Amino acid sequence: MEKNDLFFIKEAIKEAKKAYMKDEVPVGCVLVIDGKIVARGHNLKETRNNSLAHAEMVTINKAIKKLKRTILDDATI
Repeated sequence: MEKNDLFFIKEAIKEAKKAYMKDEVPVGCVLVIDGKIVARGHNLKETRNNSLAHAEMVTINKAIKKLKRTILDDATI
């Protein structure tokens, strides 16, 4: 485990709690590049009525929009 992994895990758990408060499956995600959180998200399947709105997909889509690129091979989720 890397030095900052626990911090990022705790941030993902914060996102999972947001999902839980919305009666969603409590899964959260953060996307990290160069040791910095670029995007974060949580499950929104029920809220959006979209079976693709998993925490990971929500987060990746946010990162793509923010970074204005679709290749995220330098990222960790």
